[in-house]
Amino acid sequence: MASGKEIKTRINSVNNTAKITKAMQMISATKMRKAQDIALAAQPYSRGLYSIVKKIGKVPGYSHPLMRVSEQKNRALVLTISSQKGFVGGLNASLESSLRKFKEENSFDVLDGVGLHKFGIKVQLNAGVNTLYQFPQSFDPVVSTDLDSVFKTIKDGYFAGDYDVVYINYSELVNAALQRPVIKQLLPLSLDEIIQKAQEEVDSEASKDMVPYKFEPTPRAVLDFLIPEYFENQIITAILNSNASEHAARMLAMKNATDNANELSGALKLQYNKNRQAQITQQMLEVVGGSLKKKN
Repeated sequence: MASGKEIKTRINSVNNTAKITKAMQMISATKMRKAQDIALAAQPYSRGLYSIVKKIGKVPGYSHPLMRVSEQKNRALVLTISSQKGFVGGLNASLESSLRKFKEENSFDVLDGVGLHKFGIKVQLNAGVNTLYQFPQSFDPVVSTDLDSVFKTIKDGYFAGDYDVVYINYSELVNAALQRPVIKQLLPLSLDEIIQKAQEEVDSEASKDMVPYKFEPTPRAVLDFLIPEYFENQIITAILNSNASEHAARMLAMKNATDNANELSGALKLQYNKNRQAQITQQMLEVVGGSLKKKN
């Protein structure tokens, strides 16, 4: 049985750990709210893109390199956005499990990966995806110019015909207690799908705006600018969601760690009190035993 001093040392150690995890929980909660605010602040730009595309509408015969459709979809590239740091519970494990399931359900001849953040390559390797490129640096805050190399890597592979389809794998923040892994198609883009999504995203008041617009120099030229912007905005939005999910997952993980530490501290205090009580009882028995011997 451990001595009272050893138990006391363990209690102090556990309490100190609980203080650290509690502080990390509070920091993550603050960062999560900030990340949510940043994601919300980015929504007007997305709605603006949708609004302009909606006003242009369908342009007969329009095509763009990012809209190239292959007859077969056997060669795929997936962009995985993992957490930037650890202590996020099962967040990266969920991304890994979702990616492994996605690979098993689709019989790709080629499935390569591009990893974002520190654990991106680990997630993809564990899921059996060959990682060609890894960008371990932190993208928080998200600055579009910092992502130019990521955009170029994906577009170069797609334009060269190395891949028929490109997917993105990231964590979507549902609420503070739930982060959901998402895998969705990134390329090829479809103008019809963008217009349909614009109908859903643009608010009802804006949808009533039937004023005709004249686009300079031409609607095609405007779309040539908007299509790459839409592609990049999809990645930026996913990173913003992933950052918010990471902070939420860490907040929850640290809360669980704090609760476990407090529970362990309580159990150790109970053990310490029982140990102390046994020592006092033993000392009393020794005193009583000594008194009886003197009388005899």
